[in-house]
Amino acid sequence: MMINYVLFSILLCLFVISLLGNVMSLILLKILRRETPKSTSYFMYTHLTSCDFITTVITMTFVMVGMLDTSLHDQFSDVANHLVMKALCNVIGFQFNVLSRVALFIVAAIGMDRWLAVYKPLRYKRKDVLQMAKVGVAAAWGISIIISCVPFFMSHNYKYHKNFRMCVWSIQVVFNDHPKLVAPVYFLLYILPVILPAVILVTCCVVVSARLLVCKRSETAEKVIRSLRMAQNGGSNKRGNRKRNVDKQVRKGGIIPTQCC
Repeated sequence: MMINYVLFSILLCLFVISLLGNVMSLILLKILRRETPKSTSYFMYTHLTSCDFITTVITMTFVMVGMLDTSLHDQFSDVANHLVMKALCNVIGFQFNVLSRVALFIVAAIGMDRWLAVYKPLRYKRKDVLQMAKVGVAAAWGISIIISCVPFFMSHNYKYHKNFRMCVWSIQVVFNDHPKLVAPVYFLLYILPVILPAVILVTCCVVVSARLLVCKRSETAEKVIRSLRMAQNGGSNKRGNRKRNVDKQVRKGGIIPTQCC
């Protein structure tokens, strides 16, 4: 019981931090909307922050209630409240799966947006980039909804897991009832919405970082070359000024020099 209260305290702190962070992000995005209403980054960050905010309010609250109320598992298993609790568990589990996968896809899209801005800046300034972002976000929502409906397609539901304090759907059901569908279900639930966005994000970050590092080195080299040229030009100017001063003195004194440096 003591461990539950410790975990609850930690989760409560994370809940407060996440809630305040998402609220501040939404306020900042609302302010930035006046300056960049048609920005691709603004559009995607708005969807990402909205997903995080809803997940924080609904999912984390449900998990904290499960930590405090240890009889929640029995209430979900009660026959008298079976239909109501079953519907509630399906709604919570479904929205968590949809929002978490949408967030992953949008993060990968943000990485691709940064890559496009660095490698193809001329194309990035065109208006069709925003349309591509809208299509990508819509596709992320559609794919996430389809993936989260897989348990319903297989005549299974989200069930409350007392260890996770959350309504989840285990792939173990597929191993037991539909062994031939293990590979496609595993691809839909894990590879497509989790591993693929992670690979895209890491690849884009590495490529963009390498590109910026090369640009930084090029700028440093250009600054060194510019400073050397300025030093050379400065020396030439000094010699030229010295020669002009000597010429002035010669004209004043009526002396004809044999050599001017």
